[in-house]
Amino acid sequence: MFVHRDIYKSYKYNISLTSISDYQFALEIYLTNKSIFHYIPQPTSNFRLGGISGQLPFKQILRENFMARRNAGMNYLQCVFAMIIRVLGEIYKKTKKSIIK
Repeated sequence: MFVHRDIYKSYKYNISLTSISDYQFALEIYLTNKSIFHYIPQPTSNFRLGGISGQLPFKQILRENFMARRNAGMNYLQCVFAMIIRVLGEIYKKTKKSIIK
């Protein structure tokens, strides 16, 4: 994600979130002004697994995702729906792994 310095002057990172402050930052900007986002149809970065977000307990990840969405301006129902989708995704992944074994 490339961000112009003027955006950083208008929006701030929530440093109270352990691993998802960048998500809240981008979501808040997106919900406020979608027109400044531009799709680039090619990879621009490569992330490795094993960062701090991959080491947090699932309950903490859910809590921080919920808080980030609420802080960014989503309503309570949208946040709960997103949490349900995330939990269902985790259940699917665990079920899929156990079936493959």
